[in-house]
Amino acid sequence: MADFDLVARGGSVGILLLMIVILWRDHRHTNAGSIGIVFLASVCCHVIATIRLTGGDGLPSFTDWVFEIGSNAAPGMFWLLTRAWFNDERPGWRSWAIVGLSVACMHVHAWILWLDMDPWILPTGILGRAAAIGLVALGLYVAWRGRGDDLIEERRRLRFWGVGAIGVYTLLVLTVEIGMRPGFVLSTNGARSWLILGIFFLALASAVAILATNRADLFGSPQRNADTSDAKPELDTELAAKLEAHMTSELAWRADGLTIAALARRLDTQEYRLRRLINRQLGHRNFAAFLNSYRLEEVRTALADPEQRDVPILTIALDAGFGSLGPFNRAFRDAEEMTPSQYRAAKIG
Repeated sequence: MADFDLVARGGSVGILLLMIVILWRDHRHTNAGSIGIVFLASVCCHVIATIRLTGGDGLPSFTDWVFEIGSNAAPGMFWLLTRAWFNDERPGWRSWAIVGLSVACMHVHAWILWLDMDPWILPTGILGRAAAIGLVALGLYVAWRGRGDDLIEERRRLRFWGVGAIGVYTLLVLTVEIGMRPGFVLSTNGARSWLILGIFFLALASAVAILATNRADLFGSPQRNADTSDAKPELDTELAAKLEAHMTSELAWRADGLTIAALARRLDTQEYRLRRLINRQLGHRNFAAFLNSYRLEEVRTALADPEQRDVPILTIALDAGFGSLGPFNRAFRDAEEMTPSQYRAAKIG
């Protein structure tokens, strides 16, 4: 069993390091790519850190705690990765603080576990695992919720088969490991070795899927000078003109809950054809980003209009189709690198 465990761990770390190198080479300048590197590194830490729970005596060393902290960060990094990859978000300090709090909860439990403080082992373990399971569940929700708006066909498939499998398996590992501590049956009967073997196969499948996708913009806008002309279809000028005419004449971006399927029906065209047009010709990765491009243009016009100087910014945002102030502020700052108030002041004083 020891040889089996060693092979599973060595193979897992090798594949994870290979994926880190690939992401670093091709996507390190993108937000999703950089967070993906940290997530893969945290999974590596988990594979290495759990060696100690299968053997070893005494309190852990400084190196052990470094790997332990990295391992505890994996659930939170999974949540941040789904947001950065699928929603093209840049998580703020509050999101990182939540991840840090989760890591702290699990780290406190690890200290109590190794000090064998029995009265506190169960409550701290439940708190730490609950925080980790909650973050993984949130990541799965993010991947599932936005699947309809995703305009990158390869990324839509990875939401379900790739990230879905990784998230579900992470939940399984977190649940099973509740009973894994020195002296528990699950710590000594090879269960952890089988869990590590599952990580090996998931890492291998993920590496194959990402390499087979062969899209420079899978994690964000391509940063390297790569020839992507073969990936672009012929210009669909007829549908593009029809789409632009409909958007401007009907002000379709103001419609509440407009989906790409509904828009395709309005244009009397196939949904896949409209998806490819908006993604590969117009350059939008999500349908919400496409709608926001029209909404933001309307907002810019209103903020620069002296006659609308006294109209509240929230009213302008809601009239343009934004559902609430939070998403509007984030979208505006990402587009203009300033707040709406600063933009209005710069335009009309």
